[in-house]
Amino acid sequence: MKECFVFHFRPVCLSDLESLDYEFHQSLLWIKDNDISTEMLDLTFSVTEEVFGKVIERELKPGGRSIQVCENNKRVRESLSTCLLPRLLAMTSS
Repeated sequence: MKECFVFHFRPVCLSDLESLDYEFHQSLLWIKDNDISTEMLDLTFSVTEEVFGKVIERELKPGGRSIQVCENNKRVRESLSTCLLPRLLAMTSS
């Protein structure tokens, strides 16, 4: 099942990330397609981004910095990460 969000009357999906941030897209695909229960990813419900030359950590949900991603919750993180897409699109179109 493909998780999509509507942005300007167009569904936004994980595949839309590929042209904006190929490395991030590939990372999310790998996590989605693999069993991460035996991996030591040190991944949380937060992302790091550069804004006007400053690196900031943005929580994908309240308390996300302290929530470890595991096999049981990786789809939730993927969905929340995809929610960042409208923001990325807005930054690239301006």
